[in-house]
Amino acid sequence: MATYFSTFIPGLGEVVKEQLEKLLEGFKCQLLLDGLIVYQSESDPEEIKQLRFLNNSFLEVKPEEKIRVNLGKTFRVIFSKENEIVAVNRERLARMEKKITELNRLVVDRAEPDFEFWFLERSEGFKFTGVRITKHPDYKDVLQKGQLRPELTNLLCLISNPQPIDVVLDPFAGSGAIPAESANFPHKKIISGDIKTGIDATKMADIADQSIDKIITDPPWGISVGTDLDLPDFYSKMLSEFHRVLKPQGLAVILIGKKELFEIVLAKFTDKFCMQKKYDILVSGKKAAIYILTKR
Repeated sequence: MATYFSTFIPGLGEVVKEQLEKLLEGFKCQLLLDGLIVYQSESDPEEIKQLRFLNNSFLEVKPEEKIRVNLGKTFRVIFSKENEIVAVNRERLARMEKKITELNRLVVDRAEPDFEFWFLERSEGFKFTGVRITKHPDYKDVLQKGQLRPELTNLLCLISNPQPIDVVLDPFAGSGAIPAESANFPHKKIISGDIKTGIDATKMADIADQSIDKIITDPPWGISVGTDLDLPDFYSKMLSEFHRVLKPQGLAVILIGKKELFEIVLAKFTDKFCMQKKYDILVSGKKAAIYILTKR
């Protein structure tokens, strides 16, 4: 059984731990921090590499231990302190590189290595060492402006507890990140669109009453198509329409940037919605929250 540590969106540790318990063979949580989990599993690194809700995953390896998986022939050493990559003096770097090279018969390549050996230090004082088994593209090059990262869209879908019988709606689809991720799960039907494609989330004339099982969505955070929104009025109309189209006990998973305003409005809908959970998170450095609402 190997030991791994993985990073994830802070605030969602409960969800991540629950999913790892479901998906990984022999899973045992050793430590859960905000944004990082340490665990043991009988699953191999390739399985863990495929988990889309994790930011990065590492196989725990000490510098004096031999790496037991084949990740390539070249490597580089990375030092991270409090989630920031930091430089270290050349002598320390050279010592680490030499130790890893001699033990594993590898070659140092600081520019384009096959894999990376990481030394991580957390603000809580915990230190971790291991080889990184994930390799994501630079999201700045592949995501549109304002598009959610795949890790977050995957978690939004997982939080909804996807089922094969579900009819799912995203009325604020934008770039289509949430519907695209929803397509990776078993659903009966996925309906998506936004104001540009003719779906007005405050008045969805084409959506029948009580026809939707799940709403998974990321409404505007204050500016829509270059026009300032009256957010309290917008949220009120949106929630009224969500209540109309959802089936009894239907679920809404909503990512909100303006939390305080949304909660003031939501307090007026206690006869229509029950808030099951709220997860406070950061999205591109901005405070946000995921609200899980059940129709009464």
